[in-house]
Amino acid sequence: MNHVYASLGNMKWHGLVYGITLSLFGSLTLMKLLKLPNRENGLLFFGLLLFSVRDVLLTYNKRYFEDDVFTYPIPLFHVIGFYFMVSAFIKKEEIVFSMEAKNPI
Repeated sequence: MNHVYASLGNMKWHGLVYGITLSLFGSLTLMKLLKLPNRENGLLFFGLLLFSVRDVLLTYNKRYFEDDVFTYPIPLFHVIGFYFMVSAFIKKEEIVFSMEAKNPI
């Protein structure tokens, strides 16, 4: 945020809210990973990390370079990061459903 805040213009408020939200979510996933290191928490954290790197590259493309310098990494980080996050949520749901199947109410 420190690098791009001045160049956001009328989107400063949106950028600030997005940055705070992403930072909060990243902090929570890192704390969850350190508290309970497992595959699901690792996938969620690294997916969010790749998604954040994609945002940084996208912002640098739009604000600092005249041409698009990072053309291939942006969609690649988006797809891989989103895949990791969705996989983590699916694995967490599979665990919940398997626990419910073992202990029906």
